[in-house]
Amino acid sequence: MSVYVLNAHFQIPEEEGCEKYDFKVIHQIIRELTIGIYILNQVPSISLEANFDCSTSVQLPPAYIDTKVKKLNNLTCLQ
Repeated sequence: MSVYVLNAHFQIPEEEGCEKYDFKVIHQIIRELTIGIYILNQVPSISLEANFDCSTSVQLPPAYIDTKVKKLNNLTCLQ
């Protein structure tokens, strides 16, 4: 799914078994990104860190900890 907002282009992954995203969810994601970038000055970047057991963990900036943006990065259903 692609959403165009002014000069920005957001690509949101779709998974089998998950419902299509409602515009309320899209609006919430754009709101969280706007607050994180312009108010809290934190860009939503993904950092992979190696663990001792040869696995990796994903690190996000603190502004996106309990948000739908994090759920998008974890590729889970947003519902």
